[in-house]
Amino acid sequence: MKSYGLDSELTFGQYRGLTIFQILEKGFKAYIGWCILNLDHFLMDSSTLSEIEEKFPEPKFGEDIFVANHKKNVARFNEKRQEAKDYQAWRQQQNEFNSYFDNYNDDLDADQQSPDFWNQF
Repeated sequence: MKSYGLDSELTFGQYRGLTIFQILEKGFKAYIGWCILNLDHFLMDSSTLSEIEEKFPEPKFGEDIFVANHKKNVARFNEKRQEAKDYQAWRQQQNEFNSYFDNYNDDLDADQQSPDFWNQF
């Protein structure tokens, strides 16, 4: 998922190459709402949606757009949190694995390692 701002340029669809702000200036606010409702990868910060409503009051976004956008933001937050947990678990596993090789010297080939390294096996 990508969070779009007013200065974000679209890389898809009929308005490819235009920023969100340019699309809004042309009067196609409904297209932004359609993107939020129909494209899984398209979301905005709630502050950006509020800014759009403030700068481009008509037509109003429906409540369904705010709800869909909020759900996507929650899902994105949960994805990022899970990625962080997965990374921490991986780092812990790496640290445990590396502790088995405390005497290993990266500057030496395997046959040049010290007796302390080989005696740990």
